Formats: sequence, C-alpha cells, structure tokens
Amino acid sequence: MSLSGAQEVPPNQSGAGGTGTLTLDTATRQYSATVTTTGIAGTAAHIHNGAPGVAGPILFPMTQSPAGSGTWVVSGQLTADQMNALLAGQYYVNVHSAALPNGEIRAQIVPAQATTTATADPNSAPRDVTY
Repeated sequence: MSLSGAQEVPPNQSGAGGTGTLTLDTATRQYSATVTTTGIAGTAAHIHNGAPGVAGPILFPMTQSPAGSGTWVVSGQLTADQMNALLAGQYYVNVHSAALPNGEIRAQIVPAQATTTATADPNSAPRDVTY
C-alpha cells in the first residue's frame, strides 16, 4: 500500500509519503502490518474502519518501532467480522502529525496478492493474503 496526503479526508498537499504491507492468515485470522513513512514526524498511526473517502473510527493503534524511526507496526487476531471487513476493503491506515493531527497520510488496505503457505494439503486454498 502507498500512503499519501491525497488519500486523506479531506485531501491535503503534504509531501510526506509511506509504504506498507499487511499480511493476513485467513485460517487463523492472525495479521501483522508494517508501515514505513518518509517526510513526516508521525505522532500516531492506526488502522481505521472506513471505505475510501470516508473517515472512520480507530480499530488498531500502531506502535512506532523503534521510536522516531518512521516505522509503525501492529499485529493481532481479527474477529470473523473484522476479517470480512478487511477482505472487503473497508480498512485503511492513517498516520497523524502535529501539523495535521486528524491524519496527514492515508492508504486504503486492499489485497495485493495471495500466497499459499505450507500446509499438509497441497490442494488447499491460499491462507495468507498480503496487502
């Protein structure tokens, strides 16, 4: 995913940017996400619930690791409803700053590719989805 100010609600002219990935194991509903930013002194980052162009509530706070690095991480287990919303493209990543405390850069979380993990059944459906 690629973060920018143009995707914010409302859009802004920030020159900051970022890239990120989210990996989901659909069998266990375990996920992990990493976002790396440039040109922004982020004060907070979160995964939110919301369709493109819509601001939504915070679901999962992210931690900058290490502090001041511009790299934000989060992992955990989704409920079945949360996984369905994620797979439907209803979640986004938002990075906040002192200049734009409601959000400076944003990216909708949409599937990039599906990859098969090692399983006992070689004919099983892919379990991991990368965003």
